[in-house]
Order: sequence, then structure tokens, then C-alpha cells
Amino acid sequence: MIASKVVEKYQNATCEQLWAQRGQPKSPMEQDVIQKLRADPGMRQEFFNKISAPVVNKMFTYYIAGNTFFKPSYGAGGVHYVVVPAP
Repeated sequence: MIASKVVEKYQNATCEQLWAQRGQPKSPMEQDVIQKLRADPGMRQEFFNKISAPVVNKMFTYYIAGNTFFKPSYGAGGVHYVVVPAP
């Protein structure tokens, strides 16, 4: 259930929204889940197995313009796009 909510969050949010949420305080429910995951290696592994592919796919989004590939990069000034080698 928790893993499904994390996957849904990553699938429905833009990279900019996820970046903005990074520094926000965690809710009491999120803090509780984090403590449980830290305490239970089996639960942590199962959680990781469910969320890893959707999260990684969100992190490695490429944009193409002609034959040039761009990847978003986030910093204090916001998002900017960096030319990267073709995947």
C-alpha cells in the first residue's frame, strides 16, 4: 500500500514538483513509515523492489531536439537542461 502511494506520487508529479518537495518536512505518517522501513530489512527490500523501477524511470527522463539529447538538471536557480550523450 505504501509503495503504491510512492509510485503514484512519482508518476503523477512533475520533476519540478518533486524537487520542490525535497526539502519539505515529512508528515507524521511518512516519519512512521521511514522508521518501520529502517527497522525491518525484509520490509525495506520489498518496498525498494516495488518503487525502484518507477522512480528510476522518472529520474532519467531525456528530451530530444533534432539529434541532441537533453536531461533536466535542478539547482538553486530551478531547472535547466544539459546536453547529454544519446542513451
